[in-house]
Amino acid sequence: MRRLTTLTVLALLIGLMVYQASAATERSAPATLSQGGAERGAAAFPTGTWNTGIQVQNPTTSTATVQVKFYKEDGSLAFTTSSTTILAGGSATFYLPTTDGLADGKYSGVVESDQAVVAVVNETSYTGNGIADAYNGITSGATQLNLPLIFRGYSSWDSMIAVQNTDASASASVALNFYESGATSAKLRVTGTIPALASKTYDISTADFNGLSSPFLGSLTITSTTN
Repeated sequence: MRRLTTLTVLALLIGLMVYQASAATERSAPATLSQGGAERGAAAFPTGTWNTGIQVQNPTTSTATVQVKFYKEDGSLAFTTSSTTILAGGSATFYLPTTDGLADGKYSGVVESDQAVVAVVNETSYTGNGIADAYNGITSGATQLNLPLIFRGYSSWDSMIAVQNTDASASASVALNFYESGATSAKLRVTGTIPALASKTYDISTADFNGLSSPFLGSLTITSTTN
C-alpha cells in the first residue's frame, strides 16, 4: 500500500509477515524478512527455520530516506529500524537476523520512505527441505481477495495464508469463505479481526479448519471492511 504518513512520507507495505522465528532461537541462521523477516532463529513456518530479507530499491532520481516498521499480531509497534539513505537508482537490504533490537517472532512490515520506492521480500529455510519463496511489497490493499487454489491434506500439501490489514488506523473485520472445486456455496466460513497494519496467519491444517474435508481442493474468497 502506498500511504501518506506525513505530507512527504510514503509507506510501502511489505504485506508480508515478517516471520522471524519463535522467540529465543538462533540468530545466526541465514534469514529473510517475513518468515523471518528473517526468522532469526528457529522458527516454524512450514517446516524448519525460516529467515527473511527485504530488498528496497529507489527508482527515482532523488535520494530516499527509508525506514522499516514491524508490527505484532495485536497491532502494536514492535520495532522501527534506523533511517537508511538510498541513492537514486540504488538499493538497500534489511536482513532481519542481523537487525539488533528486533526480537525473533512473526510480524507484519511497513517500509516508509520520502520517495516512491519498491521492495521485494525473500524468505528462505536452510533447514528441513531447503525451500524459499519471494513476493513484492504492495502500496494498497483491497476489500476482496480471491485465491484460486487452496489445499488441505491434498497430496501432503496444506495451504497457509497470511492476511495483512493495510489500513493505518482502523481494524479490519475479515471473512474467509472456502469453496470446494466446482461449488457455488461456501463449504466453510471463518471470521476474525485484524488490527491496523497487523497481519494474521491462517494455517489450513489446524483444527480451526476441520469443517473442510481432508483432502480438500478448492478456492478461497477473503472479504474485509478495510483494505
